[in-house]
Amino acid sequence: YNRRMKDDTRNRDKITLANIKKELDVQSGMMSACAVITGSPLRLVLNGEGKIDETADKIIKAIGL
Repeated sequence: YNRRMKDDTRNRDKITLANIKKELDVQSGMMSACAVITGSPLRLVLNGEGKIDETADKIIKAIGL
C-alpha cells in the first residue's frame, strides 16, 4: 500500500488495502489457471522495495539463464 501511495511516476486511483488484497487474489488465480492450462510451472518472486536487481536475478535464475 505504502509503495503504491509513494509512487508519483504513475497516475493511480485511490485504493484501499482490501482492494489491493482482492487484486492480488485475482492475479494469483489467473497465474495459477494459466500455469495449469499451459502445463507450465509457476514461481512467485517477491519484488521487495529497493531490491530490483535481486528480484531480476531471481527471475533470470528461475528461467535458467
